[in-house]
Amino acid sequence: YTKMKFIIQVVLIALSSYVAEQFFPWWSVVICAFLTTLLIQTDNLTAFVSGFAAISFLWMLVASFIYVKTKALLSFKDYSFLWPSKSHHHDFTHRTCGWNCRRLRSFKWTPVPGIIV
Repeated sequence: YTKMKFIIQVVLIALSSYVAEQFFPWWSVVICAFLTTLLIQTDNLTAFVSGFAAISFLWMLVASFIYVKTKALLSFKDYSFLWPSKSHHHDFTHRTCGWNCRRLRSFKWTPVPGIIV
């Protein structure tokens, strides 16, 4: 009976969180997990684990769906500097550190009005 409550709670949290994320910010998943836990009473550890499992499963499922739908175009475009290329004779650390240093050098600090630094 406890396992069935856990599975039902995970499914309800995942479904309600998916619907809530369509209209509200990402942190609305916390509210969905809280309301589902009020609906299905469990102990503290089960409530925490079911919320954690539901949101982890949901976000992995959504990320996998986006990955498949876009044919992994963004993944290879953003992280292409990690794989060796025949045109470069540098090792992995040199290329990644060089890329990060170039990014930091080109970063311009702009003051935000009303914030004292």
